[in-house]
Amino acid sequence: MIKILIMEDNHEKMKNIGSVISHFETEKSCDIVIVSDIISAKKELRNIQYDLFILDIQVPNRFDSEIIIDGGIRLLKEIKGNVRNNIPANIICLTAHTESFQDATNIFENNLVKIIKYDETSTNWEKSLSSSINDIFQYKEGLDKRKKDQFEYHLAIICALEKVELESIKNTASTWEVLKLPNDNQYYYKFSFNQGERIIKGIAAAANQMGMPATTTLSMKIQFHFKPNYLVMTGIAAGVYNKVDLGDVLVPDPSWDYGNGKYVKIDGVQTFLQDPIQIRIDDDVRAILNEISKDNVLLDKIRTSWTLPKPQSVLKIHIGPVGSGSAVLADGTIIESIKKQNRKLLGVDMEVYGLYYAMKNSLHPHPKVFALKSVCDFADHEKSDDFQHYAAYTSIQILKEISLNYLEYDPILSI
Repeated sequence: MIKILIMEDNHEKMKNIGSVISHFETEKSCDIVIVSDIISAKKELRNIQYDLFILDIQVPNRFDSEIIIDGGIRLLKEIKGNVRNNIPANIICLTAHTESFQDATNIFENNLVKIIKYDETSTNWEKSLSSSINDIFQYKEGLDKRKKDQFEYHLAIICALEKVELESIKNTASTWEVLKLPNDNQYYYKFSFNQGERIIKGIAAAANQMGMPATTTLSMKIQFHFKPNYLVMTGIAAGVYNKVDLGDVLVPDPSWDYGNGKYVKIDGVQTFLQDPIQIRIDDDVRAILNEISKDNVLLDKIRTSWTLPKPQSVLKIHIGPVGSGSAVLADGTIIESIKKQNRKLLGVDMEVYGLYYAMKNSLHPHPKVFALKSVCDFADHEKSDDFQHYAAYTSIQILKEISLNYLEYDPILSI
């Protein structure tokens, strides 16, 4: 069975959409919910994980209010930018308005949203919608054939920068293969880490953009598609000056959204009331990472194997507080304000909290999750890209060592 949410305020158009779906209901099972306004759609998306969301673009905010020309576009931006929403696995914009069709195409063409031009005088839209629904059913049926209580991959790695971080993963992997899934414009990569007879099977992917929402979305999709034992984020971060050195690898524990809170006026002065909600990593994983942080021989081997320019300091691993935020920082005073949320702050990044939050609230079986983020700058006015490639290299090299020689894996299905 697939769960379908439809947001449409035009009765005749809704009738035609229902006619397309009815062809599947005779052989397969559909759970369909129909709403006519944005507020009702938001309520559904907060409470239920839908397999498919079909929406018009020109819709009212409330059933008794005026049409908002770009209401559907606004709704999609909101649900994809808020980790508290259940983002549907598949989204289809179905609009009869040429201008709205073009606007949606320009905004969402490469962002996991399918845009279909509705025209009641043609059957092209029906064929496109029917094909998309059929693909969803086929994929769901494939999932149902799997054993639901076993993992399928040892390891999944996500990152935020394709040119720096994903490339570093590819260069480190023993094997590398592109993998595309139906109804998903995300590129995934099957890889392995090999050491003698030991082979670690993994999946890697780079988010479509930087930031927590994109990381959260990608994390949940990877968990849903591939069921990894471990889900890890590698890449780069900003460090706190005098706490860590350039090139050092940070293990965020805990991670939190340092922008969470609210602005209020106190004695006429606008004040930000912080509300950091922290998420910790698994105790067993922390113990493993703590053990490898003491292996100075290994860390020095990784550092010296990088032949391009690198920091003068020795390579170290730090386990501790790293906050996540929605913007690239290049102002040291902001770091000082974030320190007020945790005096032991080691660094900041833009993604890790989204990863931790996604897995804390993911489907079972849960993968164990952690991040390895190497320091490439100190988020101040001297911020540069000089050591990004070195930082990406050290983080993935340490993960390779951990995955081959330290992590313990539950039984996995044959791939």
